Amino acid sequence: MERCKTLKYFFDIGVLAITHFFLVTCSLAWSAEEINNYQSAIVVNKDGSLNVTETIQVTAEGNKIKRGIYRDFPTRYQKDAFLAIEVPFKILSVQRDGKTEPYHVEKQDNGVRVYIGQKNVRLKPGQHTYQIRYWTNFQLGYFETYDELYWNVTGNGWIFPIQKVEASVRLPAAIPLSKVKTDSYTGAEGAKEDNARSSINAEQKQIQFETTKPLRPHEGLTIVVSFPKGMVSEPTGAEKIKRYFYANLPLWIAAAGFVLLLAYYLIAWFQVGRDPPSKAIVPLYDPPENLSPACTRYLWKMGYDRTCFTAAILNLACKGFLTINEKDGEYTLRRTGKLPKEKAANGEKAVFDALLWADSIVLKQANYKKVKSAIEALSTKLSAEFDGKLFFKHKKWLVPGWLFTPLVLAGIWFSGEADQALAPILAIWLTMWTFGCYTLAKKALRAWRSARVLRSGTAKTVGSYVAAIWATLFCIPFFAGEIVGVGSLFLMHSIWVVLLIIALFGLHGLFWWLIKQPTAKGRGVMDAIEGFRMYLGPVEGEVLEKLNPPEKTPQLFEKMLPYALALGVENSWADRFVDVLRAAATDPMQSNYQPVWYVGSSWNNDNLGSFSSDLSSSLSSAISSSSTAPGSSSGSSGGGFSGGGGGGGGGGGW
Repeated sequence: MERCKTLKYFFDIGVLAITHFFLVTCSLAWSAEEINNYQSAIVVNKDGSLNVTETIQVTAEGNKIKRGIYRDFPTRYQKDAFLAIEVPFKILSVQRDGKTEPYHVEKQDNGVRVYIGQKNVRLKPGQHTYQIRYWTNFQLGYFETYDELYWNVTGNGWIFPIQKVEASVRLPAAIPLSKVKTDSYTGAEGAKEDNARSSINAEQKQIQFETTKPLRPHEGLTIVVSFPKGMVSEPTGAEKIKRYFYANLPLWIAAAGFVLLLAYYLIAWFQVGRDPPSKAIVPLYDPPENLSPACTRYLWKMGYDRTCFTAAILNLACKGFLTINEKDGEYTLRRTGKLPKEKAANGEKAVFDALLWADSIVLKQANYKKVKSAIEALSTKLSAEFDGKLFFKHKKWLVPGWLFTPLVLAGIWFSGEADQALAPILAIWLTMWTFGCYTLAKKALRAWRSARVLRSGTAKTVGSYVAAIWATLFCIPFFAGEIVGVGSLFLMHSIWVVLLIIALFGLHGLFWWLIKQPTAKGRGVMDAIEGFRMYLGPVEGEVLEKLNPPEKTPQLFEKMLPYALALGVENSWADRFVDVLRAAATDPMQSNYQPVWYVGSSWNNDNLGSFSSDLSSSLSSAISSSSTAPGSSSGSSGGGFSGGGGGGGGGGGW
């Protein structure tokens, strides 16, 4: 008895489940939103324009179709060489169920979207018939022996299934229908299916098309009607040029802006930026005119950068005025008791006095005021010493170019579509973002280099590798943002507009460097600096030996290391002394040789190049971070297919 009750219980549950499934399925079937019938009447006018009437019958259930439907119309098409053309489009009337219906138009990436209905008025569920009448032009194809209407009737963007599509094409009366050829394609975009048939209605003087099976969402009907050439007016050359010009107006403005800016900068460079001729460069074994490393760097670059300050600190250390103490990646500068003379090499005494009020200073953000003050003191000293005497920066010649660039960007802004207008802003943002990504990448590489230099097996080494991994992971989202930004920029405009905007900013950087001009005396000093750099850098051994260079000693290595750092050849200079310093380390008189001005674990007689490079980058990084106020920076015909031709778009409910 109990067994029968159990079986009856499970039987009742099964019946209820099947009934529920049946009711839900029926409910979904009855409530499906779809396009029951899609009719398009296309009239080809003698002047080549089109008048189109679309009649769309839909079933609305309040799911997607709440207020009405929307219809997308492409008006902008990308052609060869990444350039665009645009076609005119004008709504003539919109109706719902035989009565005028409100609508509004919004710009899209490649055209317009027509919203039919009102935002605050809900549509009654049931069947509704929409009629959209519009005019467009420049949709015909003109070929050598025939002209053609290649038209995407429905578009492939509809989110609803379409039960049936009917299209009719009425050509100008002068075109004999007997010489008309037709073709059609159905399916998703790119498909070559032909689930449609065509016929010629001689009585109504039109060509008719209809689908033979329903279309799924994102499927459409594309038709082709070709007819004898010369029966429809073809756009003149002037009209084509005008269309082409206005469709790509942002491109022409960007190109004109680039050419004008380049022309201005070339004229400016010709007037004031051409360097005096150089003389033959010969190796020198001493810095020219007793220049300090900071001065040497300043003249070599014809401007200040943070390496000038790093070179000054290192030179003060090598001269015995301070020591550099490195522990766990933190640098401390300590006075030795020896003081620079009043006439110490350009700017070094000012740096010493600004930094070392007390016996020592740690290079960290808490001391940013002292570090910043020392940097400003050195920069001011170097500028006063050399600007206008050994070279000219000619910054005032750059100002017109800087003022001209916003005008070009404004022209691109106002000449483009709504989405294109964002391109100049995005380009400016992307320029700054790219610089930030570059800075982060440099810091990550520096962290990996520092980790490799440290002695293995210590907690410090593990911590350095953890820091390097963290720096790398920190870079990833910023580089992802870079990729997204570049992709968005390319989607907004043709590739040429984007490249021209980037090139526009590139011109400023290029001529900021080119416009600098040495004086005749400055040219001689800079040639001497190049000769000195030749000696410090990677010169072939046999060539160097023929020039009778000074004997390699630890003292010579230390004396010239700040200059090698200033001229970017510290690795080559250090590698040249590996054997000398290794021998010094084994000398009983100089056991465990290490510079007296450096206290830390990174010194390595067998890998001086890595030590020099790491000391340079790490010290520069410490100086950079310690000169910034906390919280002031952030990281932040069989040839066609479905969906081809003019027309197209799609639609949905809203």
